[in-house]
Amino acid sequence: MASRACRLRFVSVLTTFAVLAALALAVGEAPAATAANTVPPAVTLAWQKQLTTGRGVVLGGAGVGNLDGRGTDVVFGDRAGKVWAFNTAGAAVAGWPFQADASIESTPAVSGTGSGSRVYVGVGTSDNPSKGGYLKLSGAGKGMWEVRTYLLPGNRGGTRGVMGSLALGPIQSSMDVVGGAMGQEQLAINTGTGHVLSGFPWLQADTNFSSPALADLYHTGHDYIIEGGDSSKGIAGATNYTNGGHIRVLRNTGHAGRPYQNSGIYCEYDTNQVVQSSPAVGNFLDGGATVGIVSGTGTYFKGASNTNQIIAITTACKLRWKTTLDGSSLPSPALADVDGNPSTSPDVVTESGAGTLYVLSGTTGSVRWKIPFGGGASGSPTTFKDPNGNFQDIVVPTGNGVYLVNGLSHLYTKISTLHAESPETVTADSNGKIGITVLGYNGSGTGVVEHYTVNSSSHVSTVQTPGAWPMFHHDPQLTGYANNLPRTP
Repeated sequence: MASRACRLRFVSVLTTFAVLAALALAVGEAPAATAANTVPPAVTLAWQKQLTTGRGVVLGGAGVGNLDGRGTDVVFGDRAGKVWAFNTAGAAVAGWPFQADASIESTPAVSGTGSGSRVYVGVGTSDNPSKGGYLKLSGAGKGMWEVRTYLLPGNRGGTRGVMGSLALGPIQSSMDVVGGAMGQEQLAINTGTGHVLSGFPWLQADTNFSSPALADLYHTGHDYIIEGGDSSKGIAGATNYTNGGHIRVLRNTGHAGRPYQNSGIYCEYDTNQVVQSSPAVGNFLDGGATVGIVSGTGTYFKGASNTNQIIAITTACKLRWKTTLDGSSLPSPALADVDGNPSTSPDVVTESGAGTLYVLSGTTGSVRWKIPFGGGASGSPTTFKDPNGNFQDIVVPTGNGVYLVNGLSHLYTKISTLHAESPETVTADSNGKIGITVLGYNGSGTGVVEHYTVNSSSHVSTVQTPGAWPMFHHDPQLTGYANNLPRTP
């Protein structure tokens, strides 16, 4: 089957409020709000840096760690292949940046703290898919191992990079890492040894740009791999594939003990469009009583009915609902308790390629409310608990800037004018403030990182609170699993 590389492509803080009910296009009854909590929290630009490579930051967000044992740090890659790390006061972490051998468009996953911290990065881009791989770095910015995968089984067809993000969890050992690749195979790797796990490489049979989620869905003591994927017509192993994609749950053992390299799927939901969005997992079905899986799709197959759709399935891969957006559904959804109502299920918060923010009912997929920001979007929304109430504020990246939305009133403000194609990361900063790291590029295409702090007298020790989705794929290990609480840092 052919490998394919397809993708979606697309300064002063502005504090003027935009709109409420009319432009927010709220659907149904507006949530209760008071004068104290109707406005988005004010933010202050703490620092800004232009990256010396001159290359932009796209698609990948900032990972979060405590790399030197001194407090909260953010780590991210750019299209020049440089991996940067800054503390939340704006100083470069000692030993960083690190130069990888290809562009980086993934979000780094982080484990451990201080001298025990480790950073895992998918390296590669569809512009040059033969370069890159699975990369492990120390907290001091030193390379520890890089594992490469291939276009075809049997180490044939040349190497292929990894454009999606990697996820960390107990797949077979206490800590393993997994991610899709731009060839027909994906790897799961023991983080300590760098050795590929039993049952891998696993034959994904087509390119995979979707970042996997990890969750112990079936109470086995090990995480299963929940991911999207592409599909092209043809036969591999005993499977007759059609044009489209999949949302699949792969056993932690891969194909071990099974007859074909693409064996080992626990269940799969097939689509007629590629699935390059990254699934979110959590209790959002049946009023929050049932764990579900939700993902967007992609745009490769023209005219496919699953284009622009958000799809929710059960952990048995049975369809629960589909909702069509006003543009591409490639941006990855978040699960968040937007209005802070514990009697309702968490909301599915997502963005369309047209730059429209959507808040969907987790139970039915119906549109609760939406805001058309425009400007195009390929990043994904993130959320954090408002300092003045038990509801979420939403950080929305678009091609014409970054917006902060009050989840209760739907009022919003524009906090950055960067071209933002990355999910923005919310942190509990070392000074006790809530921080927001914005990644993107300016009008000349130069990569820029901005860090804002939320103006509040409250002291926070974590932003990994119930109902929040403060970074791409939820937590520093990028599990995509909303039930993973608490997580540190």
